[in-house]
Amino acid sequence: MGRSFIRFIKFSNEYIPQSVDFGPNVLEGAETIQSANVTAYDKDGTDVTATLIDGTASINGTAIEYVVQAGTAGAYYWIDVEATLDTSEVAIQRLRMSIPRP
Repeated sequence: MGRSFIRFIKFSNEYIPQSVDFGPNVLEGAETIQSANVTAYDKDGTDVTATLIDGTASINGTAIEYVVQAGTAGAYYWIDVEATLDTSEVAIQRLRMSIPRP
C-alpha cells in the first residue's frame, strides 16, 4: 500500500485526540482493520512515541484513534499510523506534527 502524509500544528501544552480514517480509499470490500499501531519520531528519526502518544491506539470501524500530547516548541515530528488489515496488508498514514514557538 502507498504512503502519503498530512500536516497539522499542535501547541506543546495541548492534549489532542486524533483520528485517521483508512476507508473507503484504502479498505476494499469486506476488508477490516485487525490491529493498529501509532509510532512517533523526531526529526532525527528517534522514536519518541512514549513522550508524544498517550496510551494506545484504538480501532473505530475504518478509523484508528489516538491522542497526541507534549512536544518541544519549534520542533516537528513524524507520526506513522499503521493499520494491519485482515488480508495481512499494512496501510500507513504518515502525519507531520509541528509545534510552533510561543
